[in-house]
Amino acid sequence: MKITKCTIKTEVTYDDEMKNKYLIRKEWDKNKKKALVIMKNAGQADEILQDQTTMYVINNLSKLEYGVVEIVNLFPSVSSEFKMDNISGLNFPIHNR
Repeated sequence: MKITKCTIKTEVTYDDEMKNKYLIRKEWDKNKKKALVIMKNAGQADEILQDQTTMYVINNLSKLEYGVVEIVNLFPSVSSEFKMDNISGLNFPIHNR
């Protein structure tokens, strides 16, 4: 019988009020390549919970021989719904259709 083990180290960077999630860093093999993934909105993933998108990213990067992923979001608000005020500071016109 052979037993294998792996630990995934997770770091999450929030603002002081825990209202914005800026970075999720997952490391399972620091000797392999690192990836930066830019997503649109902050999901429900945190230090312990993995949402479906984060799990999909980790599974596929692992198959591609990566060992670290840093996930950042264009809109870091941790609220469950997208709001127009999240993007008011950007310098491009917003058109509602």
